Amino acid sequence: MTFELIIGKSNYKSNFKKKIYLDKQILNFNNEIEKNDNINHNDILVLDKRVEIQSLCNDLYEKIILDLAKKLNHLHGVNFSDNFWKITLGPWLSNFIAISFNRYHKIKKAIENKDISSVLLFENVEEFIPLNNFELNKLCNDNNWNAIFYSHVINFLKPELKEKINKIEINRKKKRLSLKNLVKKYIFSILTLFFKKKDPIITSTYLPFFENLKLFFYLKQIPIIWFAPILERDKINLKNRKLLLLNQTEKNFENFLKNLIPFSIPICHIELFKEMNEKLRLLKLPENPKFIYTTNNYEYDEYFKLYVALKKENKTKYIIGQHGNISWIEDIFFENQHSADHYLYWGKDGFGKNENGFNFKLKRKFQNKSKGYLLILDSPFGTNNKIFNRIDENFEKEESLKILLTNLEKNIKENIIFKLHSSFDLREKNYIEKLKKICPKIKIETSNQKTSKLVQNSKCVLHLYDS
Repeated sequence: MTFELIIGKSNYKSNFKKKIYLDKQILNFNNEIEKNDNINHNDILVLDKRVEIQSLCNDLYEKIILDLAKKLNHLHGVNFSDNFWKITLGPWLSNFIAISFNRYHKIKKAIENKDISSVLLFENVEEFIPLNNFELNKLCNDNNWNAIFYSHVINFLKPELKEKINKIEINRKKKRLSLKNLVKKYIFSILTLFFKKKDPIITSTYLPFFENLKLFFYLKQIPIIWFAPILERDKINLKNRKLLLLNQTEKNFENFLKNLIPFSIPICHIELFKEMNEKLRLLKLPENPKFIYTTNNYEYDEYFKLYVALKKENKTKYIIGQHGNISWIEDIFFENQHSADHYLYWGKDGFGKNENGFNFKLKRKFQNKSKGYLLILDSPFGTNNKIFNRIDENFEKEESLKILLTNLEKNIKENIIFKLHSSFDLREKNYIEKLKKICPKIKIETSNQKTSKLVQNSKCVLHLYDS
């Protein structure tokens, strides 16, 4: 018996009685119940395999970023260094390669291992292209966007399948300035009046508020509150994007990437590039800063990255501090992909020259309470932007949590606080109900403001992810 492969919302009449859903997310998206043979089960990559694949993706990154740098310089009539494009475009490219690897091999495996003869494809060129790297991370959890991506893979591989094509829309929320950001913009515009040409740019340090102020006072400068203009979508210029086509040979993952990249690069690097340069000039930031330092803006703040890249062309020093607990498998090539001059890490020799680093975020030391409770900090729902099936791991983690709770002694079960991550509303609606069936007296907490106090009053803290 042959199957119809379902890669998105299947709301049309089909002659196929047997359907197989590409993964559990798509099954849930179609409000279907999981049966023995109606879902394609994907492997969760073991450690050694993840390291091997991450190395492969890094090699592709190094190869493709250099080709794109030449083509983008030609397209925009500029002559920036490879490092300029690594800082501005690099975070998106490394992100996109991981996302592409996952989806390409998921489709390839499904086609090779299952007896599939039909598929419903989806398309929308303009809707597929993200505004920036931040929007890409939002889109990779969007089932409609993923359906278009899977369709690109199938069109590239060209298996012998009966196809039906459906055009779909992706709903994007238009970003507006909140009251908080309006105040921030106003303060920023006032502070720029006092900037000196060589003032360092220091932003999103993760230092506690007063420690951050002390740093500015030590440097004898006005504190900087970074504010970047909001990016607005522009009309896609397919003619310009075709100029970015990269050389291709055989049908493999590398050439799939090269085929898709010109029609996936964020709008901010193509259609909005000149406008962003002009708006950045009007911000009146220091012309020749001594250095630029951040622990957060290097990945998603497009104006910040553009400013850094332009200043580094003039030899300004660029420093990145550790953002959080680094998962070394994904960040093994972190330094290559962000081109900073120095990296400040929390651990041993974190500040170089045998000086240890420290956790910028913690404001106090914690001691366990001998009569405290067991605090369990839930993992985030996750962003499906890894080489492995990140969202599938939620189902694995949920099963592990059930086993743990089931095997705890009764007196511990009655003294548990379960702190949900802020993304818990993305989980299945009965997530908490399932846990309460095992531990009826478990207390649920949602407020992020209470986390430090919860830790302080606990006897033991269990983190369900690399927290």
